[in-house]
Amino acid sequence: MPYLILIFSILLSPTLFAEYTENYKGIAYNKKNEIIYIENHQATFFDNSKIKSAKTTYINPKGVKIAELTSDFSKSLSAPIYKYSDFRFKTGHGIAYENNKLKLIKYKKDGTTKTKFLNKKFSPDSIIVGGQGMHYYLRENFTSLKNKKNIPIKFLTPGNLDYYNFLLNYIGLNKKGLIALEIKISNVLLRIFAPKLKLQYDPKTKRLIKYVGLSNLSDDNDKIQAVTIKYQY
Repeated sequence: MPYLILIFSILLSPTLFAEYTENYKGIAYNKKNEIIYIENHQATFFDNSKIKSAKTTYINPKGVKIAELTSDFSKSLSAPIYKYSDFRFKTGHGIAYENNKLKLIKYKKDGTTKTKFLNKKFSPDSIIVGGQGMHYYLRENFTSLKNKKNIPIKFLTPGNLDYYNFLLNYIGLNKKGLIALEIKISNVLLRIFAPKLKLQYDPKTKRLIKYVGLSNLSDDNDKIQAVTIKYQY
């Protein structure tokens, strides 16, 4: 009996499922290998490494905070509640849930918002992602995705009140021992900037090490840009 009491006390201990925060940095480079911005990430995890919330601040090379992204994963891992604010252009976008329905939100320069509920039904094998949901979904599932090809992804773009079709492919271990994943972009216009999104994860820590592809942060002219981001922990 004393042993049972000890076991139950360990299982019920609040420290067993305690929250912890991980801080890390992403340095974004353009095609000329110039630093164009820095991402400062703060991610809160609970219950054996499950993501709870995240906050990312974007800093330009002069040290000025130009954007911020906050995410809440209580409703969904792949399509979390989030708000992205670009302080340069006073615009933003996000996802919310209302009566269990997913709502796309566009924040306009004049302070008004436009919204649209995502009522479309997708095939069961599709993965619906938005904001940082794609990264944290892949982080938690790249083992189960092993050797799978052309997995349909519906990438939500609240700034357009729409979504894009992507195809996810598991590539395998590269020469550095990192898990490589590639996401093909179906949209012709986006493919002009980057035909694929490439991600590399450490299989032991599940940390994202490198990303190559479209940035969620527009350039200083508010245009789409392609980046290479290297992460430091």
